[in-house]
Amino acid sequence: MFYVIVRKLHLFGYFRYLQPPSEWISCALESRELLSLCLKKLKGLNRVKLVDAGFVWTEPHSKRIKVCCYTQYFKLVVSLLFYYQYLHERNPPELYKL
Repeated sequence: MFYVIVRKLHLFGYFRYLQPPSEWISCALESRELLSLCLKKLKGLNRVKLVDAGFVWTEPHSKRIKVCCYTQYFKLVVSLLFYYQYLHERNPPELYKL
């Protein structure tokens, strides 16, 4: 059983991503830094045990980043597979005010 969840990832320029509240970090596609940024944006990871996480290949021009997370509940023997899809959102207007 797996679930697909869509999130937004703010992109500025060439491979610069917003790490809230106002810090921009530079990282390449499928790097450790980008994976940690994507995992920090997920809510509820403190209630489950993260067994494995990695990127799923997409076309470079699709402006999508897919992350596969294999989680396990602490007290139950239930394992779930989540696919998180991040959409690149270029230069949102509210960020010009920073």
